[in-house]
Amino acid sequence: MTEPILDVRGVRKAFRDVVAVDGVSFSVQPGEVFGLLGPNGAGKTTLIRMVLDIYRPDDGDVCVFGHALGRDDLDRIGYLPEERGLYTKRRVIQVLSYLGRLKGMTRPEAVAAGEAWLERMGVPEYRDKRLSELSKGNQQKVQLMGTLINSPKLLVWDEPFSGLDPVNVSQVRELIAELRSEGTTMILSTHLMNQAEALCDRVGLIDHGRMVLCGSVDSVRQGLGPLGTSVETDAVLD
Repeated sequence: MTEPILDVRGVRKAFRDVVAVDGVSFSVQPGEVFGLLGPNGAGKTTLIRMVLDIYRPDDGDVCVFGHALGRDDLDRIGYLPEERGLYTKRRVIQVLSYLGRLKGMTRPEAVAAGEAWLERMGVPEYRDKRLSELSKGNQQKVQLMGTLINSPKLLVWDEPFSGLDPVNVSQVRELIAELRSEGTTMILSTHLMNQAEALCDRVGLIDHGRMVLCGSVDSVRQGLGPLGTSVETDAVLD
């Protein structure tokens, strides 16, 4: 069997008396899109932050690329946080170049990659605009491009559609589908079953910090019972 890109083993995280993640285990195979599905507050973001070494687990282990997570591994992981944040007074290409250099790219490499992503996303005219001149949705697209700029081996998306208008939602969904077809390994955190169903190979359902279901989208939907079969809109798990 192929060695997983990510292997999470029994991780637990508590903040004083609140247990945010309680003994969660799962793995992500090369080229797979794995969905972390669950209502807001279920523990998905805390789990992601442990995968990225932002939080250290109280118990359990996180392995990436076949070994324990180390600092150098973070340059091979792209992370789109739920809380967006950019330098709005800077020009788009400056921000993309900076984000690329944080991931170990040279300035010329980062500028060239930033320009290529602007072309791919159909907005090359944004190159020299200040972030403050763009709509909120287009600022989020710039942050998305910054996540992808160094061609990471593992992508982690935390609620990537939050705050986007329908046009940008459609474009981001198409991009995820393209990356999936190219064999990119991804974790997609969402509270929307229809997004998981459309984009993911397997899903882990998180509730109150525990992994309560894990498997194919169909098997998880069946495990949800009436909720999984009756919901047809974006309001799946709110």
